[in-house]
Amino acid sequence: MTDHHAGDQTAPDDVAMELPRRNLLLLAVNRVFREALTCESVSDVAKVCLGVAEELTGSAFGMLGEMNEQGKFDALAVSDLGWDACRMPAAEAAELLRGMELRGLLRKVIRQERSVVVNDPGNDPDGVGVPAGHPPIHCFLGVPLQESNRILGLIGLANRAGGFDRGHQADIEALAVAFVEALRRKRAEQELRAAHDELELRVQYRTAELATANAALQKEIADRQQAENALRDSEQRFRSLVETTSDWVWEVDRDAVYTYVSPRIKDLLGYEPEEVLGQRPFDLMPPDEAQRVAAAFQRVVESREPFAPLENTNVHRDGHHVVLESSGVPIVNASGELVGYRGIDRDITQRKRAENELARTLQELERSNADLQQFAGAASHDLQEPLRAIRGFAQLLQRHCAGRTDAKADEYLQFIVHGAGRMQQLINDLLAYARLGMGGKKIEPVDCNEVVAEALTNLKGALTDQDAEVTCQQLPTVAADRTRLVQLFQNLISNAIKFRGDQPPRVQISAVQSQSEWVFSVCDHGIGIALEHTERIFVVFQRLHHQSQYPGTGIGLAICKRIVEGNKGRIWCESELGHGATFRFTLPVSASST
Repeated sequence: MTDHHAGDQTAPDDVAMELPRRNLLLLAVNRVFREALTCESVSDVAKVCLGVAEELTGSAFGMLGEMNEQGKFDALAVSDLGWDACRMPAAEAAELLRGMELRGLLRKVIRQERSVVVNDPGNDPDGVGVPAGHPPIHCFLGVPLQESNRILGLIGLANRAGGFDRGHQADIEALAVAFVEALRRKRAEQELRAAHDELELRVQYRTAELATANAALQKEIADRQQAENALRDSEQRFRSLVETTSDWVWEVDRDAVYTYVSPRIKDLLGYEPEEVLGQRPFDLMPPDEAQRVAAAFQRVVESREPFAPLENTNVHRDGHHVVLESSGVPIVNASGELVGYRGIDRDITQRKRAENELARTLQELERSNADLQQFAGAASHDLQEPLRAIRGFAQLLQRHCAGRTDAKADEYLQFIVHGAGRMQQLINDLLAYARLGMGGKKIEPVDCNEVVAEALTNLKGALTDQDAEVTCQQLPTVAADRTRLVQLFQNLISNAIKFRGDQPPRVQISAVQSQSEWVFSVCDHGIGIALEHTERIFVVFQRLHHQSQYPGTGIGLAICKRIVEGNKGRIWCESELGHGATFRFTLPVSASST
């Protein structure tokens, strides 16, 4: 359950992801005011607002309404809930919800005078459930409608797949301002129309009473003027809202000449708004950039489509360059003719310097990996040469001294030979582990049935010696490095053979698809692993048994983990001591396997 305050700010790391949402929000605001112009009533405007909110957030249904003078809730627009007990036109459903006492989460929005997001209503202390037959509420977003710090009503949305987040809350809070203004305009328009109709009626019926009719006419004219003033004030409030945003808001005509520029341009490019009016965006760019962006804008005008994002370089008033990201939507008149574009610009200069620093870092990393691979090869050679000499001379000394020394000396020589051999194996395994992260992977479609068959061929001697039996179900084709996939299966099967129980090893291999990944299983009936050690076994050098019991370097499962994670998968162990072990790992589903 989440309950966010409307004043939350977008984190800097989310800036790059906000632009598409801002564009959709701008389109939604334009749609509200455009469609409200053709609505006949406040109720029709409310339906438009609710529809826009549902579409923007992907909500299944919702409602929008106002608080009346008695403190009760009057619904203006209600979605079709699909409720069997309430199958009727939406207009009739809204009429039934008049003078309603707000309860639960709806009441919480009004009481706290701020937005409410709840993604688990069943466990929310303010949740009151739903009537029998009503669709269950899986998630809820409520935003108050307010003006001058006065709560006018609310909009409630429900059942968005995946729940609501802070971005949805911010979008609807921004739209709520437009909703209030649109409803206010329509109400003022209706009042104006009603006043006009009443004026005409009075003129017809009071022709004979000129003096009285004249006084009434003056009153109606004053009322009309007041309504027009209210509309102008509403427009000014909307313009003020635009001009306080952190982005630069602008409007151009179809020739790309600025007709409106918000004050934010002063912070971005150092110009006062009035200095830019009458110019074109290209006038503020270097020559080559101006030519490129002008051509792009011409294509946009011809298509009459929204555009986003359009990256462009501008020259600040003091001469330094500023990189902006522009988005815009077409403006059409009542006849459907394109008259210009309205949009926003955002400063991405710092981000561009970061998308360049990252490139330099990646180049340094590639050089570092190449150096590391060269070092690993050289270190392996330089370390193994002395070990080969130690082991070779120790073996010669063993043969030379056979029967000439006491048992203790023979034992010491055996320790030297075994220790040198184990050190050589350890160096080889460490080198194999290090090379897994040094690139060189050849990703291609790989038939896992062929991979397992190759791994079993490599292990044929061990399988025969241990009388082991490996069964394998039909496996999929995945996108991976074939050589490393063979190594992965070979290590897991070898591990199952090594840690056998009293009976000959029995290993089962299978795979099932789970959404966008394959889950592979390698199951044995060996000695098993205690639950507290199932994470530790994937760490380099982490052994659960002494070398004398089960030989090895403790790197095999660490190599398995690195191979799986290098192919964007996960690996884990499910086991119980004395009852065998199942190693599972995932690999992405490739196009060729579906």
